[in-house]
Amino acid sequence: MPSRDAEGVENTSERIVDEKDSLLYPLLNSGVRILHKVSFPVGEKKSVDYIAMYDRDKILLKIERRVSSKDRVFQELKKLSRALNVNALIIADRFNSEKTLDDVLYIRDRVGIVSRETLDSVTSGERVYIYEYSGMYYVKINGRKLQRLRTKMGYSLHELAQSAGISSKALQKYEEGEMDMSAERAYRFMELFGALFEEVLRSVDIFRDRIVRSERRLYTRERYREVESGDRRYKLALKLSDLGADVEVFDTIPTDLLLQLSDVRVFMTYINGRYSSPSVELKCRDNKSLASTFNGLAISVIDGSHSRESIDIAEDIGEVRVVSDIEGFARELAKSLRR
Repeated sequence: MPSRDAEGVENTSERIVDEKDSLLYPLLNSGVRILHKVSFPVGEKKSVDYIAMYDRDKILLKIERRVSSKDRVFQELKKLSRALNVNALIIADRFNSEKTLDDVLYIRDRVGIVSRETLDSVTSGERVYIYEYSGMYYVKINGRKLQRLRTKMGYSLHELAQSAGISSKALQKYEEGEMDMSAERAYRFMELFGALFEEVLRSVDIFRDRIVRSERRLYTRERYREVESGDRRYKLALKLSDLGADVEVFDTIPTDLLLQLSDVRVFMTYINGRYSSPSVELKCRDNKSLASTFNGLAISVIDGSHSRESIDIAEDIGEVRVVSDIEGFARELAKSLRR
């Protein structure tokens, strides 16, 4: 049986077995714990391979040979990380058709992307100093150390700004820690200060450092209004949204609907006739593990036309609702969550 930590979260660090798993071995020696290995869907693209713990932060991990920011898998990972308010890390050889550069963290909202070599370097104790965001490369600096170095070398604010080819206002922002420096600009400061400038640089944390933009969040009805009406998951999402829930629908993780209502987070997996008995068991178990990891409530929703065998399997795992009336179920669920 897999062990569980003090919070009851499954710890699968000791049973890593496949090729993707082998890439994570170095992580286990650098303070990262694998809380759960996501198995569903089998043989298809999934947005998350592992749920991990880094220090006190949970993180979503994905390992892929190549990934595009336009792929459904990437978009769903981005959506999931936002919904759970946790960071995600993708280990990939290529990102958006280009080779992923070593010793660089690529940042897209709460999702970070690094090469396998970068991951190996970090787990070996090496540091990353460059991150890429919106096509530009940056370094993080310690503003106070930059100010002390400027004073030590006898530069006034205006003199150093002029020598570096920037405005005094920009240099002041660097020194006050209000702005990161482009990698190109950092090379100019390196020319001016030599190896002394290395003391000014701050390393990048590939697990934590992110740039999260505030975006207008569309209501569920706006986001899903053009979805085929035949998909009952979206009908359920729209009805729950009308009842005040914040709902997201997913295709590439065990959880079909992730909703928040009255401070309760519900992980809902939807089982219909397309799933075999083994798939039902795996999907329900994975959904329950995700809910447990993120302190949520797991519910298996079984389409009313499904077999008794599938219902029995799901009931052995956790809470089950057999649903034929979507609207009635949504009203009942919303009412129970508000109690």
